[in-house]
Order: sequence, then structure tokens, then C-alpha cells
Amino acid sequence: MNNDSKNKKPICNRLSSEFNCEKNCKELNKLIKSATKVVHKEGDVYISEPFAVEEHRTLILSHLYEKTDLEHRLNQLKASSYSLNIPMFIKILYELKTVDENVITDKFLDYIDLELDKLKNKEKANYDFITLLNIRKYKQSVIDTYKIAKEEFDVYTNILNLFKIERIDTQELSYDRLGIINSSKDETYLKKILNVYEISNGETINIKISARDNGYALRIANSILEIFFGFLALIRYRFVNHYSSQDFSIEEIAEMHYIILKNGNFNHPNLDLMDEDDIINLQNELTHINLVDLGIWKNSQGFTKFIDIIDFLDKDNKKSLLKNLKEFLRLYYLACSEKSLHYSFLHFWLLAETIIKNINGGGRIKGEEILSIMGKILKNHVNLSIEKFVENRIKYLYQKRNNLVHEGKLEVISREDRDLTKTIADSVLIFYINNLARLNNISEYTFLLQNINKSDEDINRYSVILDSIKKDRNF
Repeated sequence: MNNDSKNKKPICNRLSSEFNCEKNCKELNKLIKSATKVVHKEGDVYISEPFAVEEHRTLILSHLYEKTDLEHRLNQLKASSYSLNIPMFIKILYELKTVDENVITDKFLDYIDLELDKLKNKEKANYDFITLLNIRKYKQSVIDTYKIAKEEFDVYTNILNLFKIERIDTQELSYDRLGIINSSKDETYLKKILNVYEISNGETINIKISARDNGYALRIANSILEIFFGFLALIRYRFVNHYSSQDFSIEEIAEMHYIILKNGNFNHPNLDLMDEDDIINLQNELTHINLVDLGIWKNSQGFTKFIDIIDFLDKDNKKSLLKNLKEFLRLYYLACSEKSLHYSFLHFWLLAETIIKNINGGGRIKGEEILSIMGKILKNHVNLSIEKFVENRIKYLYQKRNNLVHEGKLEVISREDRDLTKTIADSVLIFYINNLARLNNISEYTFLLQNINKSDEDINRYSVILDSIKKDRNF
């Protein structure tokens, strides 16, 4: 780099305003310029040093996802970083070799724009994510014979419909109906897995996704599945401390393994990483699963209530509140299914924090204020009479959370700590859900939080003041 170039001010016009400063611009420019040094061209072929471009690509995308709208634009296209693949990166970086470092980020993003334009013109593919669940299968003969079984099956079907998940008959998964099979290894794998699906007593479902690449489709399918599991976990285990027979997880429901179809043809991108032993182990896992009885008949009213709430939100144009709820349910499942006690504790704590920050307007909030809100909601929902004691235990758990996060003290978390943290998360999530019908947006949640523990006298006084403001405006 010559002296004139060194003295120039770095330019990054494409960074978001909050990140568009000289320090960030210079760092990103240096990173991209460094990446150009690990690529070269031999004839018509662009090549790079082993793993060097992968490492630079990960760093560059991390910066761009944070500091630009690239991730948002990919999501709008129903695509992921899979579409910005290694060969594409190598070619772009080679083209940037002679570009001035001070403007290289903007030039790099110009090339990315061209690739996104190409991606926009690419037709979306239809993906099927078919998976066997360890939920006990609803057999047609039983449904036809017993009224209670029919009622439970109807509720289960309504839950699937709520999240746009299809229940499928394993007979629909015959080998001959799965489209093009690319190799003998694919054939061996599919025949074994389909046999397991056929003889299993577990439910089989299909999640359909329209996307421009595998990465986006898989991420959305996983998210839908986790939301579905979170819905089941919340209704079955809210304010209940249940333990699996093998570890500290609360929820045992899980998917076994995806069969992925793309436009009706078998598409399993990770199959080339599986050897024969992997396939045999997977077959054994699918064959010997412990089936879970949802027990809907025990709490059909609770299931129906939550189905109605989500259905109401979808129809009443409360899309943002529904979007939040789905993310909270996804996080709830991750907390309930975590086998490690300390990470389960942390998942439940972060879920409660996430909800509180969200309904408090999404801005910065101090730790002390989070603890105060937790105490108010916990007192409001489980009716503990000694509020000060509750507040002290929350502070105690908050200190354990800090010891775990900042000092890595795994041993400080007891089962009782995790269970009380789950009670807090249950309370905060139920608080959010119970107010969905009467509140329209996050601002109203913030107002409710500010007044949740006010005395009747204070509320009546505030009502008088609000009425007087309304009268003044109409005067």
C-alpha cells in the first residue's frame, strides 16, 4: 500500500449508521484485504489456500450480518449463507485483489449485490422435512373405537394445523415414491430408515418449506419443530417439575431424523458424512425409541385454550405478538429438553429475561429492574405471600447465573435452583400469554408492567387523571 492510500480516510457507505465509524470501517477493510491474499487463479480456475477462505468467509459474514442488512436481505429471499458459497467467495476475493483497501468493503458488497440479484431470479424449491417422532402413534382402529381417543386425536390434529405441520401415513413413504435416488448408498440408507418408519409406533410428520437453498429451509423447519415441541411442553409441564429417567431434562419429545426431499426428490446433504456404522446406529436409535404419551385427555381444556389463543392472534392481526410468542415457545422447548442441569437453568433464566426485555419495550434495562419485574410477576401468578422472600431468592439465583456465565462455576447450580428458575420462566411466559387477548402491542404490556402491583386506590386515582386528560383534549 502506498503512502497516499495510507493517508486516505477509509470509506464504508454500506454499513448501518450505528456501526459506520472509522474504526469499524478500517477493521472490515483490513479483513477483506487480508482475504484477497489467500486466493489466486490458475488458468480459468480460482483456488485458495486450504481452509483459509472458509475462515475468512466466516469472519466477513459475521461482520456483515452485524453491521449491514445482508442477513435481512437473505431472509427476504428465503436464502442463507449457503447461497454465498466458497467458490463464489474465492472468485469475488480474486476480483478485489487490486482494489484500494480504503474502499474494499463497499466494492465487496457491490459484488454481493450482483449475486443476490442472481439469487432473486432463482426459482424457489419445495422442501419436505419428514421425521419420525417419539410421540405414541394415534392408531386409526383405536380412534374409530373409542370416543375419548377420537377427541384426543382431533386436538392433536388441531395443534399440527396450528403450526402448518402435516401428519402423514408411513405407507406414503414407500421407496418407489420418493423420487430420484442418486447412489447405492442413498438407496441402502433409505430402505433401512423407511423400514424403521413403517414398523415404528411413533407419529410421523412432514414440514413443508419453500426456499432458495437448503440452509434456509433447514433452519425454518427446525424452528417450526421447536415451536411445536415448546407448545406441547408448556401445556404439559408448566409449574410442574418432571424429570426424564436418564438425565435432568424435563421434556423427552424429540424428532428422530429427517428424510429431506427437494422438489419431491431425495435430498440429504449430510449423507456423504455417514458410514455404514452411522446408518446402523441410526436404525437402532429409531427402532428402540421410548414413546411419549401426550396425555391430551388429561388436560384437553388446557390444550384447547392455548390453541384458541394462537388461532385468535393469527386472525386478529396481532402478528408481532404472535411472532414473539412463537420465539418464546421455541426457547421454552430448548430449556425443557436440555439434559445438562446448569444449561437448563441458564436457558430458563434467559427465557424469562428475554420476555421481560421484550415486553418492557426492547430497550436497555438494568439487571435490578429485571429482578424487580420478575418478582412482581411471580407474586402475581403463584400468589406467594412473602414478596420479600421471593425477591431475595431471585437475587440469589441472579448471582448464580452470573457465577455460571462469568466465572464458569458449573457446580453451583442445584436441581432446586433450576426448578425455581423454571417457575419464574413459567410465570413470565404465562403472564405474556394471559394478556395476549386484551393487549394490542408491546407498549400496552409496558404500561401493564408499570402498574401491575399498584394498589386499588392508586389505580382508581390514575384512572381519574387519565379521564381528566381525555376531557381536556375534547374540550
